[in-house]
Amino acid sequence: THDAAGIAVVPGWLTSNMLIKDCQINGTFSGGGNAAGINIPDASNLVIEDTNIFDTVATNTTTPMTGHGIVLTNNTDSKIIRCQLHRNQNAGVE
Repeated sequence: THDAAGIAVVPGWLTSNMLIKDCQINGTFSGGGNAAGINIPDASNLVIEDTNIFDTVATNTTTPMTGHGIVLTNNTDSKIIRCQLHRNQNAGVE
């Protein structure tokens, strides 16, 4: 299986002053990794606005995986504004 994240940024790339706006992310999945709708680590001044994320699922049943809507790790000065997260397997925002 291939992983299908909505928006994923490799640590160290484009990690400051980002705007994600008016997006619809639906049906991200993973057979062996993180299935987050948006996964952006180590960022500063990130704004996620007016975005809908739903149905993130990790399908590997032998190793617990995550299907979060938004994963923000080690982020500073970041905001989530007017977003909707529905039916995400593990959590809406982590």
